[in-house]
Amino acid sequence: MMVNKHSSILIVLISWLIVGISSAQTQVDYTAKALKKEIEKCWSSDIDELIQIDINANIPVEGRFFTMVGAQTKYVYVGRVNSCRTGGCSINNETSGTSEYFDYFILFDGHAKVELVKIFNYAATHGHEVMARGWLKQFMDYNNKTELIVGKDVDSISGATVSVNAITEDIRQKTNLIAEYIQSTASSKLKRSVKLTAKSGVR
Repeated sequence: MMVNKHSSILIVLISWLIVGISSAQTQVDYTAKALKKEIEKCWSSDIDELIQIDINANIPVEGRFFTMVGAQTKYVYVGRVNSCRTGGCSINNETSGTSEYFDYFILFDGHAKVELVKIFNYAATHGHEVMARGWLKQFMDYNNKTELIVGKDVDSISGATVSVNAITEDIRQKTNLIAEYIQSTASSKLKRSVKLTAKSGVR
């Protein structure tokens, strides 16, 4: 009887541990070591200097945008791309099978131009080829003023079709969002400047 009681307690504890590990794995690590390393290397700054910004988007944004204000304003996006098992889901994240994902970040300059793309957590069984530094370099210098089409602007990868299309669409979308944010912020600053000038009587 005592053995059964201990066994039950042990099973409950193991279940809690598994649930805890699973829930931890489902969260995006917004301070990933890979992000810290690249910020220090590319921007000579520390990740602690990042400030989260609110992007007023008409679409749901699961990830987070950050800014770093210094000698030059920079931007970071950290988020998740939902991939899937082969034939299990489409780019718009409608799943008909087991959902899989990968976490990545984008470093932008002050004009919404992509400086770096890096995948730091690939929790999927297919499409690992998209993690290659050489392949991800294709996104460097991309901005929302140019196209980003798989097969034309971005190389397709046999066996990683879903992942390629998913990350390409996500980068295009997030670049548009940060470009709109930069533009709206600049417009707001200009309007405030005009109001202050008018109040001070300067002509």
